[in-house]
Amino acid sequence: MNKIVEARVSISTNPTTAHIGRYFIDVRDVTDGANRRMTTKVTDNPAAFITELTMAGLAAGVMVQMVDNTGE
Repeated sequence: MNKIVEARVSISTNPTTAHIGRYFIDVRDVTDGANRRMTTKVTDNPAAFITELTMAGLAAGVMVQMVDNTGE
């Protein structure tokens, strides 16, 4: 697996998305020191999204790493 994607989970501070979810996930391509945003997700269930992301990554030969910035 030569490509690496990082899913950075933090607590959403945007009040306009509070109805969508509590957690903000910033997905970035960090391959070879890059830091390119791929997508973002606001959700109440970050584990489910990261599981889906990991399964898709494995199928495509991409390693998915999770970074927990929630402090929880």
